[in-house]
Amino acid sequence: MLVIPRKHRESVLDIEEREIEGVYRLVRVVAHAAAKALDAHGMSIYQNNGAGSNHHEPHFHVHVVPRFKGSDTHRIFVQPDCEVMSMKDQRAVADLIRSVL
Repeated sequence: MLVIPRKHRESVLDIEEREIEGVYRLVRVVAHAAAKALDAHGMSIYQNNGAGSNHHEPHFHVHVVPRFKGSDTHRIFVQPDCEVMSMKDQRAVADLIRSVL
């Protein structure tokens, strides 16, 4: 999942304090809901800045990645490693998480 502020900010260097506080408040809410809805054993939460950090989209965002039993805790989320889900399945997962909120 991604948590993204409404106002465009390119990186952590550009975001205002009140905005980053709001983003991370929402990260906490989303992480709690995902942990409960998906029975996750943990959560990886991270944010990259600039091309040198694998930041491909020049818009501030925070990754919230549920971790499950047997997850490689040293491995960071890499899109090509993930199974592509249909939009129907993605919506079902989103609805499950939303039902906990």
